[in-house]
Amino acid sequence: MDIHHILPSSQAGKEGATAIQFLSSLHASSFILAIAVLFSAVLLYASTRAEHAIKLPVANDEALDGIVERVRDGNLGGEYKKDPFDVATPLDLIDGIPIDEGNFWVKMYAYKAAQAVVVATIVALGTVTLGWLITASDTYTVYDFTSSSIHIFFALYLLVVSAWSISMDDINPHWITVIHIWSLSTVAVFVYSIRLLLPKDVTAIPEDPVLVGLDYATFGLYVVLFCMAFFTPRGPAVHFPPERIYSAKTLASSAPSIYHNVTGYVGASIYSILLFSYVTRVVMLGYTSESLEIRDLPIVPSNMRATAIFSQMRQAYRTVSLKGRWKTRPGSGWGLLYKLFKVNWSDFALQMTLASVTAVFYYLPAYFLQSLVRFLEIQDAGGHPEASWGWVYCVGLFLSNAINYLITGQLWSISTSNLQVRLRVQLNTLLFSKTLVRKDIAGAGAAPTAKDSDSTKEEKEDEEKDFSSKAQIMTLMTTDVDRVSEFSWHMFSLVDAPIEIIIGSIFLYRLLGVSCFFGLGVTCLFLPINHFASKIVIKAQDNLMKSRDERVSLMNEVLGGIRMLKFMAWERSFEKRVMAVREKELFYQKRNYYIEVLFNLVWLLLIPLPPDREASPVLVTLVSFFHFAVIREQVLTPSIAFTSLSVFNELKFALNALPETFINMLQSLVSLRRIENYLSLQEVSSVPSVQEQADMQIVLRNATISWPQSGKRMRTDSATSTAAATPMLAFQLIDLTLEFPKGEMSLICGKLGSGKTLLLLALLGEADVLSGQLICPRTPPDVLAHFATISEIDPEDWIVQGTCAYVPQSAWLQNASIKDNILFSLPCDEARYQATLEACALTADLKILEDGDEAEIGERGVNLSGGQKARVSLARAIYSRAAVLFLDDVLSAVDAETAQHIYEHALQGPLLEGRTVILVSHHVQLCVPGASYI
Repeated sequence: MDIHHILPSSQAGKEGATAIQFLSSLHASSFILAIAVLFSAVLLYASTRAEHAIKLPVANDEALDGIVERVRDGNLGGEYKKDPFDVATPLDLIDGIPIDEGNFWVKMYAYKAAQAVVVATIVALGTVTLGWLITASDTYTVYDFTSSSIHIFFALYLLVVSAWSISMDDINPHWITVIHIWSLSTVAVFVYSIRLLLPKDVTAIPEDPVLVGLDYATFGLYVVLFCMAFFTPRGPAVHFPPERIYSAKTLASSAPSIYHNVTGYVGASIYSILLFSYVTRVVMLGYTSESLEIRDLPIVPSNMRATAIFSQMRQAYRTVSLKGRWKTRPGSGWGLLYKLFKVNWSDFALQMTLASVTAVFYYLPAYFLQSLVRFLEIQDAGGHPEASWGWVYCVGLFLSNAINYLITGQLWSISTSNLQVRLRVQLNTLLFSKTLVRKDIAGAGAAPTAKDSDSTKEEKEDEEKDFSSKAQIMTLMTTDVDRVSEFSWHMFSLVDAPIEIIIGSIFLYRLLGVSCFFGLGVTCLFLPINHFASKIVIKAQDNLMKSRDERVSLMNEVLGGIRMLKFMAWERSFEKRVMAVREKELFYQKRNYYIEVLFNLVWLLLIPLPPDREASPVLVTLVSFFHFAVIREQVLTPSIAFTSLSVFNELKFALNALPETFINMLQSLVSLRRIENYLSLQEVSSVPSVQEQADMQIVLRNATISWPQSGKRMRTDSATSTAAATPMLAFQLIDLTLEFPKGEMSLICGKLGSGKTLLLLALLGEADVLSGQLICPRTPPDVLAHFATISEIDPEDWIVQGTCAYVPQSAWLQNASIKDNILFSLPCDEARYQATLEACALTADLKILEDGDEAEIGERGVNLSGGQKARVSLARAIYSRAAVLFLDDVLSAVDAETAQHIYEHALQGPLLEGRTVILVSHHVQLCVPGASYI
C-alpha cells in the first residue's frame, strides 16, 4: 500500500495527536491542575455549608427535649403538626450504630497522617523543582516558573485538605475529604502520566535529568496517594437493631446474623464501591450455604428502608406541587411525576451525569482503535512512527474500556439498586397509606340508554377512576408500580442515546465525510412511522390495563366462592365467563404486541441482527461504504473501515434503545395517571389527637348521612332510563338528631337495610355527612403503634379516652395465632386476657384446638367457623384500650346460648363497665334490658 494514500486519511488522527500533545504540555497540565483545585474548592465549600445548614438552632438540650416531647404528643399547634402516619424514629433515619467507632477513628488518624506526610513530601519536591528552575533561569522561561508554581499550589491545596481531614471523626465530612483527595490525586496521576509517557519532543518538557527525576518521584508519590485514598474506608461497620426490621416471628425462627448486620456499602471504600466488593460476603454465603434465611441478608442503608423513604415521600407529597402555569389537573400524572423527581433529584442528576459521561466514553475506544490501526498502516507502508505512540494507543484502548465499564456499572447500580427500589417503595407506601384513609366508594349508577349516549363516555371514565374493586387496587400496587419503577433503568437512554447519536454522527463524518449522512439518512426515512404508532400506544395500554383489572376481579370472585361454585355445579358457566374475559385481555395484549412490532419494525429493517449480536447495522453500513468507496472513489483504509464498523456498532445500541424507551415512557405515563387518580380520591377527615377527644361525646344534630360517593355530579334527568339505582347509592339517613350516653350501652335496631351499618360507618368517618353536625371520637392512626411500644400498663390506666374500636359484621382477622389476633400488639395482661376469653365464650373452643390460643388462624380465618371468627374479633375489641366500642351485629353469627353468654359476661360484664358501647343487633329482646339508649 502506498503511504501517500494513508496520510490524507489520517488527518483526524493528527488532530487527535495534537490534542494529546496539548494535554501533555507543561502549561496545559498546569491549567488542568488549577481548574481541578478551583472546582474542588467550590464543591468543598458548598458541602461544608450544607453540613452546617442542617443543624437545628436549639439553645440547649432541655429545649430540644421539649420539642421532641411536643412532637411525640402532637401538641405543637399552628401549622406544624406531627403527621400521624409518619412512624419514623430517629433510629430509622441513620444507617446504624457504629461498632468500635473509637478504634476506627484512631486508625484513621494514623492513616490520614501518613497521607499528609506523602503530600508534604510532594510539596517539598515541588519546591525543589522550582528552586532548580530558578538556579538555571537562563535556560527556562517565565511560563516554566509559573507552571511549577501552580504545581506547588496544587500540592499545597492537597496538603491543606489532607491536614484538615486528620481531625475529622464524623463520617460525612471524612468521606467528603476522601473523595476530594482521591479525585485530585487521580487528576495529578493522569497529568503526570501523559507528561512522562509521551515522547519529549511532543510534550515540550525540559530534558534536564534532575527535573525528570523529580517528576518521576512526584508521579510515584501521587500514585501512592491515589492508592491510599482509593482504599480508605468510609466508616466503621455498623449494627442496626434487627427487631426494627424483622417481625418477632422471624426473629424467633431465624438464626441470629452477625453483629455488623448492615450492608458493607455504608463503610465501603472507593475501591469497594467501584468494584462492588462489599457484596462479596453475601455472594460467598450463597455459594457455601445450603439455604439462606432472610436474616442472612444484610440490612440495607437508611435511605433504602421503607420507613425513612415513606416519611420523606409523604412529606413531599403533602408540600410539593407544580405552581403557576405549570399546575396540572389531578389525574394527569405530571404532578406525581414532579414529586418523584423532587424527592429523588440527586439520584436522577447523578444518573443523567453518568449517562452523559458514558455516552462520550463509548467512542474513546473507537478513537484509540483508529489511531492504533493507522499506526500499523504507517509502519506497514514503510513509515517510521515513534514507537511510544503505539504503547500510548494500546494503553488508551485498555483504559478507555476499563473506565467506561466502571462508570457503566455505577450507572446501572444507581438505576436498578437505588432508583428502581426507591420508586417502588415510594409509590407502594403512598398507595398503602391512601388505602387506609380513602372512603369506600360505591360507583354504581343508572344504566345508560341511547338518548344519553353522548355523556356515557365521560361518565364511564369517571366510574373507572373510582377503583371500587380490590382487583383494581392490587393492579395499581403491582403492575402499575412496577412499570413506573422499571422505567428508571430505561430513562437514562433519553440522555445517553441522543448524545451517542450526535457524537457518533460527528465521528462518522470525520471518517467518511458526507457518505455517513447517506447511511444515517436511511434511518430518517422510517421515523414518521413511529409517530403513527405512538398515537395508539397509550390507548391500547389503557384498554389492556382495564381488561386485566376485569380478569383479576373475576378470578378473585371465583376463588373466593369456589366452594359454592363447586357445590352448585357452576363450573361450566363460570368457565365461559372467565374465558370470555381472558379472550378480551388477550385481544388487547395481541394489539399491544402489534404496536411494539410496528415500533421496532423500522429499526429491524435498519438493524436486522439481534441486539445481543456483536455486529454493525448492515444496511446503514453498506450504504455509507458504497457511497464512500464507489460514488466518491475514496480509499477505504482499514483504519476507516474498522473504526466505522465500531462506531456503527455503538450507534446500533443507541438506535435500539430509543423505540423501547419511548414505549416504556408512554406506558409509565399511563400508570402514573392511574396512580394519581387513585391518590386523588376522597379520604376520611383527619383525626384530632387523643387529648383533644378525651371528653368528646357522640352527638348527631340534624345530620343527613349517605354512602360515600366519588364526587361527580349525580344525574337527575327524568328522561333517562327508569332502571333503579342501587340502594347503596340512593339510600340516605335524613335529619338525625341523636346523643349517645357516655359510658353506657346504646342499642341500634331496625329491619334489614334500614341503615344501621351506615350509621356506624358515619360515626367512624367512613360515610358522607351531607348536612348537619356529627361529633364522635376516633382513634388517631399512630395510637396503636404507640401502644405497641409500651411493655407494661397499669390496669387502672388501661382504658384510654378518645379512642374507639370497631367490630364489623364480617370478622377481620390476621394470618396469625388466635392470641396475637386478640392482643393486637398490646402487652399481655394475663388476668385481662383470660377474662376476655371467658367473656367471649372462647375457652371451650381453645381446649378443642391442639395448640390452644397459639393455633394459627390461617388466611381469612379458614381454620375457624363463622361464630369463632366473630368471637375472636369481638375479643380483640374488648381486650383493646378503646373507650368507645362500635359492635355491628356481633350476635348474629352465634347460637342463642352463646349469645346469652356474651350478653351477660361481655356486654354487661366488668370488662365493658364504664365504656361507651354502641351495639347494632337484631336480638332486641335480649339486649333491651341492658341498653341505656335505643
